[in-house]
Amino acid sequence: RIAAAAALAPQSPISNCSTSSSSSSSSDQRDHVIVMAGAYHGHLSSLIPLSPYKFWGCGGEGKPDWVHVMPCPDTYRGVNLDGAVAARACLAEAAAAGGHVVAFFAESIISCGGQIMLPPGYLSSVYDVMHQAGVVCVADEVQTGFGRVGDAFWAFQQHGVVPDIVTMGKPMGNGFPIGGLVTSFDLAQTFAAGGMEYFNTYGGCNTAVAAGRAVLREIQDQQLQHKAAEVGKYLITQLQHLQLTYPQVVGDVRGTG
Repeated sequence: RIAAAAALAPQSPISNCSTSSSSSSSSDQRDHVIVMAGAYHGHLSSLIPLSPYKFWGCGGEGKPDWVHVMPCPDTYRGVNLDGAVAARACLAEAAAAGGHVVAFFAESIISCGGQIMLPPGYLSSVYDVMHQAGVVCVADEVQTGFGRVGDAFWAFQQHGVVPDIVTMGKPMGNGFPIGGLVTSFDLAQTFAAGGMEYFNTYGGCNTAVAAGRAVLREIQDQQLQHKAAEVGKYLITQLQHLQLTYPQVVGDVRGTG
């Protein structure tokens, strides 16, 4: 695990970072969190409440009282584009309900919600408001990390922000079940502040570590990030041609990598 962390660290913009190859978390329901509309953060019972894509979808049980949903920005229709306004509204909503927001979860590109590209300045303004309120900002890079976006290794880097926590998964093992979490040492130490030792049954899986290192080497050796950028530019260009040819069918073309 130490070797895998060392390999990953150069790709992380979080200074003095701590890396875990497996993680589990829960939230005290007296605390509140903010998420983005359309977000999908996982299918575990602890993550469905943070995923409007699931709790407002078929079979979902609706939004928990301790979760607040920011409207998804829509650059195509030109609505909900002010991240600071949306962030302050959610903070006020939580305060009115007697809650205290402790975390803001956001995919760097809203994936299952429609591959929504956040407009320039949106995420940085949200982070500014959240940090001023003492909120921990979590970037979900499960579907967007590891060079997939082409011009950056992590999609949040396209927005010029530095999250407090970064979560990652699927592409980390290229099919092998592995997930990861990166945060600062200071924040990581708060997990041990209560004195209880952390234990995870599968946390010492060396095979997962080997798979993760192999994927990182392959990404670098095969220049997959650069290839993602080149293929992405080609796809966008060709799709824009279709948009010009069939404007009554193709309303918007968006994407990166």
